[in-house]
Amino acid sequence: MADYKDVPIRDVLEALGARKAGKNMYYSTFRKDSSPSMSVSFSKNVWYDHGVGKGGGPVELVMETLGCPFREAKAFIAGIPSGVAAPVIPSDNGDGDSSDDGVPGIEVKSVREISSRRLLFYGWKRGIPWRILTRYCGEAKVAFTSSGKECTLLSFENNAGGYVLRSTGKMKISSKAGITTFDAEGERSVVPTSDKVFIFEGFFDFLSWKRMAEDGHADGEGDCVVLNSVANVESAMAFISSHGKMVSYLDADEAGRNCLQTIRRRFPSVDVVDMAESFGECKDLNEVLVERIREQKVRNSDKIPRKTLPERK
Repeated sequence: MADYKDVPIRDVLEALGARKAGKNMYYSTFRKDSSPSMSVSFSKNVWYDHGVGKGGGPVELVMETLGCPFREAKAFIAGIPSGVAAPVIPSDNGDGDSSDDGVPGIEVKSVREISSRRLLFYGWKRGIPWRILTRYCGEAKVAFTSSGKECTLLSFENNAGGYVLRSTGKMKISSKAGITTFDAEGERSVVPTSDKVFIFEGFFDFLSWKRMAEDGHADGEGDCVVLNSVANVESAMAFISSHGKMVSYLDADEAGRNCLQTIRRRFPSVDVVDMAESFGECKDLNEVLVERIREQKVRNSDKIPRKTLPERK
């Protein structure tokens, strides 16, 4: 994993929900700011708040914004996917539970039905309607244990009693590692109810599949397992093994392909369908959905009659 200092400050600003005001200007992330006063140098990976005369790199920005110590700020940054840092999702011990409580220094205080417009809008931007988002996800109040600073994140529960937590930026962390399984009715269950199982890497891919199945663009009949990280694949083997038909929606990247090969080696007599072959240029199923929605909007706009000026006589 890359050093925390190498994570682009642009990704950190997005994960913190910073308000951009110009090419290199933002509103302060840690105080009330009526006008943008924080300048950012992306080339030097530093920031400076002119209103209070403070500045630094990514870790100092997180410490100021969340009111957390150095160690927790590093843990926060480690959970931000970027060009050099992958999301940190702790691996588990192979039975769907974990001896690791996930990213240190965070505590899920409560989880409730989503009411935050910010989180609902985030789901909408990724093609997930509120009826699906609110059925499978929650609104989690997360605290940094040392400072008591709290923030609201999108949550997706796993079988281990932990949560995958996402900001409206790129931050993705886990309070406790584990897979999430569903029966053929779309209800949380560890008991298989179908001969077919659909395998997903992340929960947004699962939600995208639910949306596409509703729209008639995907087969929606079967049990489901969401790995929440390819590192959790061994935990899913027992659930997967109860099915005679397997359909993989794992990502179309090296990690996804390696995970698929692991499953195929474990079940050599089963034909595991690789749906990533139909993703085109997209990396995962959510990208496929977003692109499909974009193309549909373009087609619909082309059908709208254009007003033309009358010809001159």
